[in-house]
Amino acid sequence: MFTKLKRHRQYQYTPRVYDPEKEKRDNRVQGRREFRFQRGGAKASPRSLIFVIAAMGLILYLIYMLSQVGAN
Repeated sequence: MFTKLKRHRQYQYTPRVYDPEKEKRDNRVQGRREFRFQRGGAKASPRSLIFVIAAMGLILYLIYMLSQVGAN
């Protein structure tokens, strides 16, 4: 009784006009941003590589130990 009735969503359409000059400017700016992003890529630290190797070693050790328990 005191609840709100559901209403349909309003459709908002803003017409766009094709502007070739603006598209050229946007493409040039976007190309520069992508180039900068590629140059500044993050590198994996050696610490994370050591962590991955240690984790894999631990997993292999646990698998070996569990196989020994299962054999007895």
